Amino acid sequence: MIINKKNIAIIILVLFLFFLGSILNEYLIHITIMSLIFGIAALSLNLVFGYTGLPNLAQAAFMGIGAYTSAILTVKYAISFWIAFPIAAIITGLPFGFLLGILSSKAKGLSFGIITLMLGITIYIIFQGWHEVTGGFLGLGNIPVPPSIHLPYITIDFSSSVPWYSFVLIMLLVTIYFFTKLIKSRIGRTFIAIREDETLTTFSGVQTAHYKILCAIISLVFVGLAGSLYAHYLGYISPESFKDWVSFELIIYTFFGGAGTILGPIIGTFVLRSSFEYFQILSTYRLIICGIIIILIVKFMPNGIYPFFKNKIITKLSQKNMKKAS
Repeated sequence: MIINKKNIAIIILVLFLFFLGSILNEYLIHITIMSLIFGIAALSLNLVFGYTGLPNLAQAAFMGIGAYTSAILTVKYAISFWIAFPIAAIITGLPFGFLLGILSSKAKGLSFGIITLMLGITIYIIFQGWHEVTGGFLGLGNIPVPPSIHLPYITIDFSSSVPWYSFVLIMLLVTIYFFTKLIKSRIGRTFIAIREDETLTTFSGVQTAHYKILCAIISLVFVGLAGSLYAHYLGYISPESFKDWVSFELIIYTFFGGAGTILGPIIGTFVLRSSFEYFQILSTYRLIICGIIIILIVKFMPNGIYPFFKNKIITKLSQKNMKKAS
């Protein structure tokens, strides 16, 4: 890695984020962990929604598949979290990602959004009705935390919040790094080309259906990981955790922060999710607030808050450099 000011700033920020876990109180660290988990889910949604232009309205249901898969494997079959965690990602990503990719090849735009909405509702009904497996309305409890990791001179015990914070932060950083590299690659540029003009991309000789399937699989692998983290962190899940309005919230987080960017969905998730968690009165009216936010964003910052302020800063720096040059 080339050492420059940008990389030094990133290293300092990452070190600060890890240090932050040791100074926050239990309630604030809980809010932060939940925001980190939903940040991963929002980033995975952003891959299909922001970069490929596919309005997936079933993201919460897919997150639920990852959560239930990991919970069932650990609770009912006593499989270690460290095995159930990747299995949850694979089961969420491969069959359901392939299905989502196939649907995206058959339907576009609003039609695709409606189909995924119905798919999400169907999965939610299965969560409710399959009592023998999912626990039905009662959900699943006693979901274990990851087993302790024994290292020389130190033991990482996930029964406390700080190790959980560090682990989830690492997973978010891995997700950011992976998606950043992916978007800059030829595959990522093809995703963006599909979003901008799928017809032209097809005429260019690109098998857009294959890329849509690949995009959906990658997206659902990471939302499966987020679902697994969610289940084992809280220790309890129910169908209500993965209703359709949670999918809408993830879209709002992404849209608010800036769809089609890496940092935008994370910023949107932290600002909104943390606000809803910290100010409980806001949580009661969260859907109304989200609706108002969407109207304001469309009106004043159509690309999201991150691109808006980024452009402002770039413009000011350019003007400052021009004044110095003159």
